[in-house]
Amino acid sequence: MHQKYIREIFKGGIHPADSCGFENEEYEKWQNAFTKLYREIQEMLPEDKRKRLEQLCDAHTAMQGEIVIDAFINGFKLGANLIAESLYSSDK
Repeated sequence: MHQKYIREIFKGGIHPADSCGFENEEYEKWQNAFTKLYREIQEMLPEDKRKRLEQLCDAHTAMQGEIVIDAFINGFKLGANLIAESLYSSDK
């Protein structure tokens, strides 16, 4: 059994997140809306409160990162279970 992909992931040669194709028209639309709103709110705030807005966005980004990691792990487990079931099921 070849373990080419497992080895490459271990050695850091494959980064699954790099193959995500989320940058499409829909994503760009929401990113532009977010950026516009962020700048509008930033301009409304006094200089000493702008850092808090940045901290809020950083916290939200970190939360989203954890959600993405969890979704990847769950998808990987599901894929592994599907492969195992198809290879080792007694229903062949």
